[in-house]
Amino acid sequence: MIQRLAASALAVGILVVTTGCAPEPEVTFNQPTGPATARSSVAADKLDRLRRESGIADCPPANREPVTPSELPDITLRCLGAGPPVDLGGIGGKPTVINAWASWCGPCRKELPFLAQAAAEFEGRVDFLGVNVADPDIEAALAMVRETGATFPHVVDLRSKTRVPLAYAGGLPSTVFIDAQGRMVGEERTWFRSYADVTAAIRRHLGVAP
Repeated sequence: MIQRLAASALAVGILVVTTGCAPEPEVTFNQPTGPATARSSVAADKLDRLRRESGIADCPPANREPVTPSELPDITLRCLGAGPPVDLGGIGGKPTVINAWASWCGPCRKELPFLAQAAAEFEGRVDFLGVNVADPDIEAALAMVRETGATFPHVVDLRSKTRVPLAYAGGLPSTVFIDAQGRMVGEERTWFRSYADVTAAIRRHLGVAP
């Protein structure tokens, strides 16, 4: 009996070791890492040039006095372009569309032009914020912004800290809708296949028409 219990305990121990989650590695803009392919580091001057060429908008200053406490977490993320870091918990005061994407995500690339069109159409009434997720290839991310015309502000979440609060645990892309009070009032877990899909979702979740 003792031998069987010992063997069982050993088997459980082996199972935990072999199936446990490994900690995520730290990733920085200049650290080559990521899935499958090697990444090249980006010098600061080259990064600045790529940001300018992408046409990406500066991140807005933090909203120090939101209308009510936001339902978004107090996670501060670095701006993909220029501008200050963005505290998601400070978003409030205007309806906001937050889209999670990555350069390695095919559907993300397909839908970003529609989001870019909507950002221009709803300018002044609805804010747009992109969250570049688990994408250490900063050059590819900035190139995708340029190619798709999605030049509204974006932040970088290399370690997927927003995976649960922004509802993309099942994959990318994912879009959440925040009302003027900082409440998460809707989400779309599939990609937008047309501009009409984007405007319909904004009308449905935020009550704002083109």
